[in-house]
Amino acid sequence: MHAGREKHHLRLAVSDHLPHRIAWRRKVAVHHGGGLQAGVIKLLAADAQEWTAPPSTAPVSGS
Repeated sequence: MHAGREKHHLRLAVSDHLPHRIAWRRKVAVHHGGGLQAGVIKLLAADAQEWTAPPSTAPVSGS
């Protein structure tokens, strides 16, 4: 940590290639700012519905 910023050397290395606001923005935890948590919850909820759905009562074709 340098001057209160994490990954100072990495930020310095990319500062010529990225806009200043991107290279030096404050760190945000993935689960707070990336939408990852909401996506995982959505997938798990869909899977849970599939696992708990009653068996299909549709007739089996070909019999």
